[in-house]
Amino acid sequence: MFNEEGKLLLFLGGPDSNFENINLPTNVAIDYDNIKYFQQYAVPRFKLEYLIVVASQFGNNGINVFGFGKMADMKYFSE
Repeated sequence: MFNEEGKLLLFLGGPDSNFENINLPTNVAIDYDNIKYFQQYAVPRFKLEYLIVVASQFGNNGINVFGFGKMADMKYFSE
């Protein structure tokens, strides 16, 4: 995944043959609407901002969900 300037933000997949990894993702979506269903699985101080949903051709899970956000009370470089 790249930002508008072409900078790499997130790498998906890998060269190995471990099918539990994300290999050959078929679709990637950003979800802002279903955070409430996943916030309970994050550590208590972590505030989800959006979800990255990845459909994959291989692996035990056809769909993988990753949370993006920030830890409470933590200062970030971009702020």
